Formats: sequence, C-alpha cells, structure tokens
Amino acid sequence: QLAQQFDLLLAKEKALEVGFCPARRRLYDDLFSELIRMSKVQMNERGLLFERVQKEFSQWISTYENLYSSAMAYGMRHYLNRLEEQ
Repeated sequence: QLAQQFDLLLAKEKALEVGFCPARRRLYDDLFSELIRMSKVQMNERGLLFERVQKEFSQWISTYENLYSSAMAYGMRHYLNRLEEQ
C-alpha cells in the first residue's frame, strides 16, 4: 500500500522515470529522510548508519550528474566541430 501511495505521489509530481529529475530526487530524499527519522527513534545507531548511506549516495549522484553534464557538453562540442568541418 505504501509503494502504491509513493507511485501516486511520483505521478502527481510528474516525476520522470528515467534521466535526471529534480522532483523524483526530492521525493526520494524526503522518503529516505523519513525512514532515517523512524529508524533513529527505534535504534539511534541504525539511523546514524542510514544517514551515512544517504550522504554517500547524495555525493555519488552529484558526481554522476557532473559527469553526465560534462559528457553532454563534450558531445555537443564534438558535434558542432563536425558541423563546421562539413
């Protein structure tokens, strides 16, 4: 039931299923933060571990977004250079 509610929320926010979507990322961050909060109430150590995982994941995603942007810029420059050569 919770998964269905989350899917409805993603649809309501018109979150993209693929690619970089700020709305989807925000919803997942909110969901994970709530899971961390609930875990901390029951067992503080587990909540702290989840916080570390969330921080690592956020850094990984940021790095991935930077690499993707850089690759897209490189591809566009390469494409424009080819157009100029023709």
